[in-house]
Amino acid sequence: MRILLDANVLISYLLSPTPTRAVAQVVELAFTDDVELVLAKELVDETTRSITSSPYLRSRIPLQQINAFLVRLLDNALIPTELAKQEWAVRDPKDRYLLTYAVNYAVDFLITGDKDLLVLGQVENVRILTPAQFLDLYPQR
Repeated sequence: MRILLDANVLISYLLSPTPTRAVAQVVELAFTDDVELVLAKELVDETTRSITSSPYLRSRIPLQQINAFLVRLLDNALIPTELAKQEWAVRDPKDRYLLTYAVNYAVDFLITGDKDLLVLGQVENVRILTPAQFLDLYPQR
């Protein structure tokens, strides 16, 4: 099974990696052989930029923690090559790159907390779910 985690999921994990939270369970799953994580360079950049540009996030997530986490993710992920943008019908055009990678790399689940993506439900063969929804479907927890 192949998954793609949105930046908001990664940031939420960094803020509170409590093992009982759905976000933490999904991110920890990405470190196992049970799933294959697709992690695009743009997603790494978005995660880093979102944290470092927000005083709130920057004060709660040290840069060393961000770097160590992203290195760990990159070590366990499929790193796709850059793709040409596709024109998906989305409420937020900044989300198009996620759908492009998800579809072109045969991702089964795009896991996000972004309502602009969640409202889509599914794009081609990619199901778009919250971490909790994904865990409800995932057979082995």
